[in-house]
Amino acid sequence: MSPPFALVLKESAVSSLFTKIIEGELPGHFVWKDPVCVAFLSIGPLQSGHTLVVPRAEVDYWLDLDPDTVAHLARV
Repeated sequence: MSPPFALVLKESAVSSLFTKIIEGELPGHFVWKDPVCVAFLSIGPLQSGHTLVVPRAEVDYWLDLDPDTVAHLARV
């Protein structure tokens, strides 16, 4: 069941976009890479240095991530 505040996108469009960046199909300026996640600079930064920390696992909702992955993302 999806959370009530979730934005419904066509076929996991956001996940697919992040996967393309992670796999190098789209450009990204990476500041962190490990087996669990990557971090790269936003193309539409709110502030200088605005960084997105993204799990390598494709999920539709952050609530679908396992607790260990969420904890790792918070540490990065």
